[in-house]
Amino acid sequence: MVGAKMGHGQLTFTPVLEEELIAVSSPSLIKAHEMSLEELTSFPTILREEGSGTRKEIERILEDRGISLDTLNVVGYFGSTDAVKQAVKAGMGISIVSELAVRDELKYNY
Repeated sequence: MVGAKMGHGQLTFTPVLEEELIAVSSPSLIKAHEMSLEELTSFPTILREEGSGTRKEIERILEDRGISLDTLNVVGYFGSTDAVKQAVKAGMGISIVSELAVRDELKYNY
């Protein structure tokens, strides 16, 4: 299973479910529950590694808004969603992840 269509060739992609990407941060970094994408880009940012489906989708969203990935204050690149979540919990920065990936954390923080 993948988070975004990647590559070409002889692969067939069949949607299994739709997920929503959401911005997350530790409460010590951002207290607001809602912010614009433009406001979020001013914070330290944690991203997935190049080539991940989540990263590809984030790049597309930013590009659609005229925001270059190069303008972000990226403080770390991580190879798994769990690593991203731990970095966010530690207050290193904000990230954009699947709502499904943080469903349990959201239950306990609101």
